[in-house]
Amino acid sequence: MKKTAKRIWLCVLMLAVLFGAVVQSGCGAKSEAMAMDSVGMTTSSNGMSYMADDMYYEEEVMVEESAAEAPMMEEGQMVGGSANETAGQTQKLILNIYINMTVENPSTAMSEIIAYAQNAGGYLLSSEDYYNAENNTGGAWVTVRVPSGSSQAMEEYLESIGDIDSSSAHADDVTGEYYDLQARIEQGELEVETLEELLTQCTTVEEVLLVRDQLSRAQSDLEGMKGRMRVLNELTGYDTIEIYLEPIYNVVNVDDGDRLITGSEFALGLSQGFENSVRGFVNGCANFVIFLTENLLQLMVWALIALCIFLIIRRIIRKSHKRKLERLEAKRALLEAQKAAQTENKQE
Repeated sequence: MKKTAKRIWLCVLMLAVLFGAVVQSGCGAKSEAMAMDSVGMTTSSNGMSYMADDMYYEEEVMVEESAAEAPMMEEGQMVGGSANETAGQTQKLILNIYINMTVENPSTAMSEIIAYAQNAGGYLLSSEDYYNAENNTGGAWVTVRVPSGSSQAMEEYLESIGDIDSSSAHADDVTGEYYDLQARIEQGELEVETLEELLTQCTTVEEVLLVRDQLSRAQSDLEGMKGRMRVLNELTGYDTIEIYLEPIYNVVNVDDGDRLITGSEFALGLSQGFENSVRGFVNGCANFVIFLTENLLQLMVWALIALCIFLIIRRIIRKSHKRKLERLEAKRALLEAQKAAQTENKQE
């Protein structure tokens, strides 16, 4: 029994050591994943600055190509440009705000939000209304743009028409790109003016064709940079606010002794209860599957460790039982031999 207990304690000790190793490796993997997520967020934030729009991307490519093809500025001009860029220019931010809120009537609230944004100098970007007033189901979402700096007043207005459940904001700093593009535009305009003046001085057809080709290229590059500048002015001049509107799900209450619950209230309570039950079941299953997926490797390792320990303990217990049975059989044989010897002595 002492040897069996020692072996079991040894297995438990091995399990504790393995547990510590797995936990340590899990923490290291988690920290690495967090670092990767932070890198991914940085990449995502850079993507957000261009609003994931193909038109913006094409304009950016045109700007980069124009910068590569444009002639180099003189040394004095480069120094002056750097001084202007670092001389305390106004910061240019692209601000995106996401809000989830609860209101009595999402359709009415959406109309009020659009009207408020327009009165504040903004405009509607997109919206969708799928609220069913009869069953008090569904909701609405709306995306508006308001002048930069007025988003705080917009949030205060939203608090007056409903309850803000959650809100988040994401800002991209495009100050460097903005003023660098501004300097390139000034350089491009100077190049176009120079080529136009040079075109008037050409005397041969070959000279005219050569200068005109250069002028066409310079004008195309300049238009591309101006288009990107218009995009940046639009994105930095307005704050984008995306709002998701949910209705208030009232719990059916019946006054004690004053009145009976009506049929519509009973049906509404049943539908809301069933909907909440289905939602909770689906969300629970989804969260469980996500948990298994995220911890699949660790769960497999633990299952393998538990199986090995179970087999070792079972083998130890079986050997212990086997030895007990052998000792009992030996004692029984000894007793039978003694009884047989006593019987023979009595007979003699």
